[in-house]
Amino acid sequence: MMGYNRKILECYLALKEIPRTGWLQRGVLSPESVASHAWGTAFLTMILGEELQRKGYNLSVEKAIKMALVHDLHEGVIGDIPSKSISKRLKDELERQVIEDLFSENPSLRDLVLEYLSQKTLESKLVRLADLLDMALQAGEYLKAGFSRVKDFSNVIEHIRSHELYELLRDTIEYALSLRWERT
Repeated sequence: MMGYNRKILECYLALKEIPRTGWLQRGVLSPESVASHAWGTAFLTMILGEELQRKGYNLSVEKAIKMALVHDLHEGVIGDIPSKSISKRLKDELERQVIEDLFSENPSLRDLVLEYLSQKTLESKLVRLADLLDMALQAGEYLKAGFSRVKDFSNVIEHIRSHELYELLRDTIEYALSLRWERT
């Protein structure tokens, strides 16, 4: 498979089995996998990206979807490290080392992940917003299922509402949130 080395394919398979750590820490017995989250992020990226295009914004939805699909691929090597378990500096350094190694034979995918991490392009900002929205929707799902300790994920909604693309996509985002959360 040209450009997709064994390490990348192994990570893809591993992500199907790696549970999202934040949900485990809050008592969710059988949480979504990192792969499930990546798919949700990609799906929301498609919806929100097409809406931005309809509003006249020049962005590549295809590029953004690819970015969403690989944005957490490195977690197939290092796992889903909760943000407060190690310093941000150490986590960033570890992720960058793994990204460089993992994508050493596929610089185009490496560049997508690094672009996502830099948060400087419209596509990367869109994927981050979709990432947050997927997390908020999943938290709402778990809350409705009785896992009350995920309530602290409601702060993600405030991050969404303060995101620079929020106002452009407000109606779609609020509709999606209303499916799992009462207005907060």
